[in-house]
Amino acid sequence: MSDRALSPSALVSFLLDLAKRDFDGRLTVGGRTIVLVAGEVVEIEPGEGDESVARFLVSAGRLKAEKAQSIESEAAGDPNRLVSLLSAAVGREEVVVAAQRATWLDRIVRAIEAAESQGDPLPRPVPGTPTPPSEGLRIDFAPLLLEALARRAGERDAGVVGSKASAHFVLTSRALPEVATRFAGFAIPAAPT
Repeated sequence: MSDRALSPSALVSFLLDLAKRDFDGRLTVGGRTIVLVAGEVVEIEPGEGDESVARFLVSAGRLKAEKAQSIESEAAGDPNRLVSLLSAAVGREEVVVAAQRATWLDRIVRAIEAAESQGDPLPRPVPGTPTPPSEGLRIDFAPLLLEALARRAGERDAGVVGSKASAHFVLTSRALPEVATRFAGFAIPAAPT
């Protein structure tokens, strides 16, 4: 087992920094465009092999394939219309919102994997306030990114974590302590232990 230190990649550090700054704009990572408004994800456009929210609902048994195809055609690429039509078809908007969040989570995991495996340079964010969808989901980018990283941690990383079991972690002001503690369920100690 290697004595590799636990540290985020340059891409992950870059994305966490964007989340911390409440960035407005868009950036492409691993073939997927992430659209942010005030640090919230309003869209992650699909890349190669990514499932649409309608297809996700079919896979989850919430929608018939023919109905999903009909809804996607009727929505004609309009995310507001798609959310509306899917919500009407499924009968519960919260199911559609949860499916949309799950597809975004999957896309960001795939985006990071693709960018890192292809050795892509850091993305070039295009600043500016995009017009967000008026319906649908807005998710704080930092927790979504942390969840994607947790999902992405493979056996190799688990071995590294296990080998460092006696190590102590200290949250610093630079480490987004509010986000990290909320995500992990930790409390920040008053003083190092």
